[in-house]
Amino acid sequence: MSQFLEVLHRLHALAAHPLALVVVAALLAALLEQRLARRRTPDFSLAYRDITARPPPPKPPETP
Repeated sequence: MSQFLEVLHRLHALAAHPLALVVVAALLAALLEQRLARRRTPDFSLAYRDITARPPPPKPPETP
């Protein structure tokens, strides 16, 4: 239990540091930007499937 209290005390001291607040804010901003960028990226799976699809077989020539 004393180790837990020691860790808690260190985290509390670190959270009070102004630079720690800046680092946490930067990390949260990076995570948010990554999440938003993932939403903006189009899904290329359908386009890839169209590229890799085989062309239809040729139609036989019409005979008059």
